[in-house]
Amino acid sequence: MLRPNTKLMLRIGELAILASVVIFATSVYSLDHSITSENNRYIQPGDTMSIILHNVSQGDDIEYTVSTLGFSENVTVTLLSPSGYRADYTSTNGTSQITKVLISNSTGNWTLLLKNWGSSAAEIDASFGDISSSVLYLVVIGFILLPVGIVMLGLYVFTRRHQRERERKRGFSN
Repeated sequence: MLRPNTKLMLRIGELAILASVVIFATSVYSLDHSITSENNRYIQPGDTMSIILHNVSQGDDIEYTVSTLGFSENVTVTLLSPSGYRADYTSTNGTSQITKVLISNSTGNWTLLLKNWGSSAAEIDASFGDISSSVLYLVVIGFILLPVGIVMLGLYVFTRRHQRERERKRGFSN
């Protein structure tokens, strides 16, 4: 009868879980450093605030979230490509939060412009980030490796328990 290699199961499970944690931590760190945030900023009526995202590669996901805190009449959000082309335009009129994800069509510095068209100051929380496809793949690989490692450790425990039970029945152990 073919017996499973329990030591190999244990090592594969351990390595899969360790790799999952390292890969996931690295990708989260990369995501955290690729996002620019401006919190509790006030924009006076008629004023504009800009956030620049440097060195975005073509094909990367550009994500922005803008939240107006308290009462704000109308804040427009404009996303400008490196060439100055208006890639996206929306308004917070009637909503307190806007979240969008776009795929960059050019490489360079992208700009998020926020303009207060209201009659009173607007309190804004804004985040603007570049999410590269390689980081997204690392997140997926990290999530896949974790259950693989857990399953391998579960199989190891099940197999060892079964082997001990067989040894006990045969009288090999005390």
